[in-house]
Amino acid sequence: MEPNNNELNKNELNNNEPVNNEQDIIEPKNIEPEKPKMPSKSMLILRFVIAGYLIYLSYDLASGYFNAPADKTTTMPAWAMILFVVLFSIVGLFVGITTIIALVKGRFRGGKGEKH
Repeated sequence: MEPNNNELNKNELNNNEPVNNEQDIIEPKNIEPEKPKMPSKSMLILRFVIAGYLIYLSYDLASGYFNAPADKTTTMPAWAMILFVVLFSIVGLFVGITTIIALVKGRFRGGKGEKH
């Protein structure tokens, strides 16, 4: 009867041979740190468009809620409307401002802020 793989692995581990042979030691190579991946200019423009849409959604949601006729009720609670208006506004402004900064400073592939 031949030993199964589990028995072979246990026997290989318990053979008490030194592990630090010269061929087992791997010398570290001189590796340069990776450059951070920069978005393309078209991706930054798309981010700016998305930021504008989020700000538009927050404005439209708030104006639709407050300008609704008195006889027409909405199913959205006031706290949810306020939450989404604030959330969409903050995210839209953050994405928009960071995108404008990246475009102005050239932090995109092929831009003046990319380190070669």
